[in-house]
Amino acid sequence: MTTTAVPVVRNRRYWLRLARLATAAILLTGLIVILALGVVPMWLLLHPSCAVTTTPASEGFTYQAINIPNREGGVWRGYFIPAQGTPNTARNRVTIIAPPAYNGDAGATLYETKVLVQAGFQVLTFESVVCARGGVHSLGALEAAQIEDALAYLKQNSAALNVDLTKIALHGFSSAGASSIFAAARTPEIAAVLAEGNYFDLDSYMSISQSDNPFINVVVFAMRLTYRLSTGQDPAVLTPITAITHIPPRPLFLIYGSPEVERGGAKQLLAAAQVAAPASINFPKLWIVPGSRHGGYIYAGETEYARYAVSFYDCALNADCAAWTQMWEAQQ
Repeated sequence: MTTTAVPVVRNRRYWLRLARLATAAILLTGLIVILALGVVPMWLLLHPSCAVTTTPASEGFTYQAINIPNREGGVWRGYFIPAQGTPNTARNRVTIIAPPAYNGDAGATLYETKVLVQAGFQVLTFESVVCARGGVHSLGALEAAQIEDALAYLKQNSAALNVDLTKIALHGFSSAGASSIFAAARTPEIAAVLAEGNYFDLDSYMSISQSDNPFINVVVFAMRLTYRLSTGQDPAVLTPITAITHIPPRPLFLIYGSPEVERGGAKQLLAAAQVAAPASINFPKLWIVPGSRHGGYIYAGETEYARYAVSFYDCALNADCAAWTQMWEAQQ
């Protein structure tokens, strides 16, 4: 017996339902793609791998490998480098904390701070959170706590390390410039700050402010949500331009390369600090290094970089301001 197949008749309702499902699938896929455009870059930014660099021995320096207790129960590995070269009693008691930028290890700041050590200052460095335990970097907000841990270490070991607790400064580049500003704003024991090439407001720096474009707004939402879920922090905290107003009248020095001045908001940071210290003559100051890109300030001229940095710390911490004021007067 032969069975004849009965043709399936698709009514209009069936095709409408299929069209709706297809449309929903397309829209959902599109939304996932748009969200990924925010989630993936931010996740990668917050989860770098550790950048292994060098040790003070590479510069021929004597030093101590140290372990700085942190508030989480672990340690930050670091180096304490006493003054080298020609003895200078005033400089020898100045201690400069040089936090690592982004994913650097404890030797990451040596390419710049070597000029400070050679000039007679003491320098303390330590590793980034990424090198210490992996995981997430908060771009400066949470890393300020590392600086506070380093300060606590110096307090506990001030006699053994010959540290004058009234002469402790911060020297931070990029994300460490931001964390230095955050830490100094809430830590009055920090006597002076030199910050280089940091953002003034992360939304503006990364151009992720809200717009009238709904697609961009979805990407921005995904970026901010990723930051919040990864760090436990509201991304609104990433505003050094707000924190910097709490540093004056303590000495403050900003360094930026000319190509990054506008995007980094250097002049906005300077203006905000000046409003907070209108009566100051020597500080705050901004040095714009001609042609220097992000992080290349010392490579634009090591002698010139040393002249600015050393005279800043001399004036800020030892009241020896002759070279500092002469340098700025010559530019007027």
